This record gives sequence, structure tokens and C-alpha cells, in this order.
Amino acid sequence: MFNQKFMTALIVGSVICMPTLALASLTIINNSNQDSTSKINGLCTNMIGDSGITHKHASNVVSDVAISLICGANPENCVAQVYATPDCSKAAIGEMNFSQTKGIKTVTLSDAGKKANYRFIAEQFKITLNGGPA
Repeated sequence: MFNQKFMTALIVGSVICMPTLALASLTIINNSNQDSTSKINGLCTNMIGDSGITHKHASNVVSDVAISLICGANPENCVAQVYATPDCSKAAIGEMNFSQTKGIKTVTLSDAGKKANYRFIAEQFKITLNGGPA
């Protein structure tokens, strides 16, 4: 009986003392002339409808809840291939590595992105897509 009460108290105390993670939404600003989408864990963001597409010359805020669902088991190492299309077709123009608690870790342009003159500006929880074909 004593062991059961002790274990219950230990578990409850551990849960109460666990730090809570501050999760944030991701803001995407698309200053290019093309709509953009991303492929995460093999799924294109357009699968969730229009909110999964960042339209040309527009912004899109992806909620922390949506990021949790999309990134699945990799919230601290969520990798997204970025496309300058509304349906993840053609070659990816770059790749972003994202932490749900720390923000954007890395952004790299692919050869296709460099050839089309795209540029990324990454801040903690905001990414801006500039350039591309006229």
C-alpha cells in the first residue's frame, strides 16, 4: 500500500513539475509571383485545402496545432521541402528544417531554386520567400 501511494505521488509530482513547451505558429510571407506549398513527411500541405497554400504576394499563418499534426513525431526536427507551385509539383526550390519550440533552424535553396533566383529570409518563426521568375 505504501509503495502504491509513493508511486502515485511520484508520478503526479513529475507531471506537475514537467516544463511546458512554448509552441508558436509559423508565418509564411510569399513575395514571389508563384503560389507556394511544402511537402512534410511525404504529404503536400495543399491536402488541408486553401490554408495549406501560401498564395503569391500574400501571407499565411500556420497554427501551432497544425504544425504539431503535420510534423508528427518530429516536432524538433520537422523538414519541409518547399515548392513554388500550389500542389508540390515540379522540383522543390528549397528545404527548411524547423523546431516547433525554437523556430527555423536552417533553410537551403535547391539548384532549381537558385536557377530560378529565389531567396529565403528566415527569422525565428517567420520565413519570407522572395524572387523567382517574373
